Amino acid sequence: MASSNDHGMTPNVSSYTAVISAWAKSGARETVDRVERLLLDMERSDTGSVAPNVMSYSTVLNALAKSKDPSSMERSMRILQRMENEQFDVRPNSYCYASAMECISTSPNKKMICDHALTLLRRMTDYQSVDKNDQNKNESFTVVFNTAIKAVERSGERRKDQVAFHFLTMMKECHKDGILNAPPSVRTYNAFIRSCAFTDGGRNERSEAFNTAVEALEEMRALEGVELDMYTYPAAFRACQELLLINCEEDLERMRNIFESCCEDGLVDALVLKNMSNFLPQAFMMSLLRTRKVPASVRLKDLPHSWRRNIYSAKHSGRKTRLRNRTK
Repeated sequence: MASSNDHGMTPNVSSYTAVISAWAKSGARETVDRVERLLLDMERSDTGSVAPNVMSYSTVLNALAKSKDPSSMERSMRILQRMENEQFDVRPNSYCYASAMECISTSPNKKMICDHALTLLRRMTDYQSVDKNDQNKNESFTVVFNTAIKAVERSGERRKDQVAFHFLTMMKECHKDGILNAPPSVRTYNAFIRSCAFTDGGRNERSEAFNTAVEALEEMRALEGVELDMYTYPAAFRACQELLLINCEEDLERMRNIFESCCEDGLVDALVLKNMSNFLPQAFMMSLLRTRKVPASVRLKDLPHSWRRNIYSAKHSGRKTRLRNRTK
């Protein structure tokens, strides 16, 4: 590409970035080698029109994240280091860090995922705290923390609830102190609840993890500007399934409280019912639904309208609902 001498065919940064993007979508085995080589060609070029910009770097990092190649994490860290050193006067943005975090989350060494994620979060906050470029101050870094919390779920960490809590606390403090614009979103809390759900340990550890998940759910319900979606309560019921006992009256009461909150928020949908029926005893399900029907035969139209009043099907962005007119 760089050797083309055809009139009007001189490669520039846009054409390089387009080729990198094409490799990212190809799914080919050699993608990681190809995109990194193209980026190095851009960095080493004497032609100013080929010098990489932030889009070039973010496209390469995204390609590495999508590849799930075992070497993607190491490669992404090298690229970020060059950006942070500002060798080419290009600073990493939130998408660059989020892609690097995604590379960490797919690392084959699951025991080290949380350590690497924490290192990257600290590295990002340190860099942003001394960055004199005001352009990044208004940019949202929420997606980076969201990806880090999702990485906790995929990790080999036993006390996932504690690590996720540390990441969420770090996120809130960075936002409050003005280091980063990173307000927690519904996706933040959904990922947090799911991470808690997969905590490993004995009865006490699991109970603590469930309490942590419930506190996050209640915090989210009370926050202005954060609207629950159709993945919130499925995550909460996954926590019930993984952390509680169906033969314990106290735990069943905890599950009932979650369902009552779901009804109160008008977010009972088919996915919630399916998740509940996967593990709850039939008699208990019938008591929750206030019906004599076999739970498998219950349809949404059979339930009170108030329980499902906020279900809204969207055709885009994967978001299925918008919570509105919630009454408490």
